[in-house]
Amino acid sequence: VKPGPVMAQTSSFEIKIRGRGGHGSQPHACVDPIVCGSAVVGALQTVVSRSLPSSANAVITVGQFHAGERNNVIPDNAMLSGTIRDVD
Repeated sequence: VKPGPVMAQTSSFEIKIRGRGGHGSQPHACVDPIVCGSAVVGALQTVVSRSLPSSANAVITVGQFHAGERNNVIPDNAMLSGTIRDVD
């Protein structure tokens, strides 16, 4: 038996983003959940690097990003999910 932690704890998360979809030719008339979701992913990537000391053992992973079904339609919704792992 060794002193100290052996494995990290894990928490899962799911983020649902509601926008207002429409035709891809009129993005000005929509609230694009893909653009919003992309900003959320970018912000999540800075949480650990800017909020915790470099000696902290933590990671946030966005493993899924689902939105839309057509290539010329801005969807109404997007869904992100992933995990948060830390040792402390």
